[in-house]
Amino acid sequence: MPIQILSTEVTALIAAGEVVERPASVVKELVENALDAGAKQITVELGDGGKQFIRVSDDGCGIPETELPLAVARYATSKLTSLDDLNRLCTLGFRGEALASIAAVSRLELCSRAISASRAAEIVVEGGAEIQRGPAARASGTSVAVRGLFRSTPARFKFLRSTLAEAGRVHMVVAAYALAWPEVRFALAVDGREALRTSGGGDARTVLAELLDCPPDQLLDLQCSSRADVRVHGAVGVPTLSRSTREHLWVFVNRRWVTHRGVSAAVLNAYRTLLQVGRYPVGVVFVEVPAHLVDVNVHPAKAEVRFARDRDVYGAVYEAVHVALLGHPVVPELGSVVSSLPRDVFSSPTLPDPQPAPEIGAGGSVTWEELGGELPQRPGSASFPLAGRAVTGPNQVPFPRMPVLRVLGQVDSSYIITEGPEGLYLIDQHAAHERILYDRLRQEMRGGAPPQALLAPAVVEVNPRQLAVLHGQLELLSRLGFVIEPFGFTSLLLRAVPTVLT
Repeated sequence: MPIQILSTEVTALIAAGEVVERPASVVKELVENALDAGAKQITVELGDGGKQFIRVSDDGCGIPETELPLAVARYATSKLTSLDDLNRLCTLGFRGEALASIAAVSRLELCSRAISASRAAEIVVEGGAEIQRGPAARASGTSVAVRGLFRSTPARFKFLRSTLAEAGRVHMVVAAYALAWPEVRFALAVDGREALRTSGGGDARTVLAELLDCPPDQLLDLQCSSRADVRVHGAVGVPTLSRSTREHLWVFVNRRWVTHRGVSAAVLNAYRTLLQVGRYPVGVVFVEVPAHLVDVNVHPAKAEVRFARDRDVYGAVYEAVHVALLGHPVVPELGSVVSSLPRDVFSSPTLPDPQPAPEIGAGGSVTWEELGGELPQRPGSASFPLAGRAVTGPNQVPFPRMPVLRVLGQVDSSYIITEGPEGLYLIDQHAAHERILYDRLRQEMRGGAPPQALLAPAVVEVNPRQLAVLHGQLELLSRLGFVIEPFGFTSLLLRAVPTVLT
């Protein structure tokens, strides 16, 4: 085909594809606009996970009536005027694409009243074209309603996930900005039910504790660390407060929520050797750098940034987290434990001749009694890997075996100290107990053991994102023996559990 200029409609849809990916993208753009407008209270409302309806209302400075048509036009902004302004951006939004891009793939209703205005005004745009404008009624501030997102572009709409999944993503966005702006009151309502609310007290640590559902004393403050114009502050969880994914580590650069591999790597390296494999730290890390040393214009959705001095940022973040962890006692004190052990523990006992270890079947489990060992408090079936020692089971598959061990003592109710043919063995008691329960749970699942009904059903509170994850695993949980019923939007009723968990 010959080279030609694309039509306005096509370019608008292409721009919308860069900015608007799903309902959470819309909420992110609108919340950023509200924060830039100086809002102290922001309310987000969703219908059908945002696929049918989104409304973001704020009490910010508002938009004058004469500027409403410009507000929904492409490349129209009040946040910069020249190229030099890009080097000293202090606002979250700046391109002037958000409202125009949202209006290109939905019906957008913008109602606003400037602080100095005597009345409010409203403009309605659908498919990028203005269809209505006139006076309206509301207090100072702005409300943006988005209806039928992607309904005019079915190819985009089919890629949206379930209602619960999309609501969960929106919950993450609102929670993130509630962390970055703790002095602002945030509220999220999903299908008319409140899913999140913050007090606006100004303490990010309190908001983080509420989001993680953990005691505040489980969070370590990052003392403000400065290095080469880079300042770092925030809070991170103690090593025992970890998660199986990275999504509970929030990173903000000049209060902008971003994804940055260098910052995340600095935090993870500070936790190295303190977390088990597959576990990730939690927390909120604020990085503040001069505006001219960070480029926020490297990603269409402003989700990434680029630093002029990456090494300085990495070093400042690592140092802040490392110092915070050093102030937390990771290794338990052994004085009281050692003094309570019998004196013959410290002698050099003569080990008995190693007895042949029993074969381990396909289940990979063997009881401590069969091994001749003695496990304090929590006996049961377990399997412990041991390099270089393996036997063959009935299916000719190698399985690890445990030698005969002599229990010397226990540390902090967490580690069992034993002695065996090859020296000292440290057994993580909690990990062993988890493996025992896991093996029993699998055995019950294979045997079809009936679940144990609870005398009084337990009410479990969840957020929209947790609910979405749980909803996708209901069949598996039912097979395991969990009987779960919905109980309101953010609550579940647990009626029965597997017998091993009673």
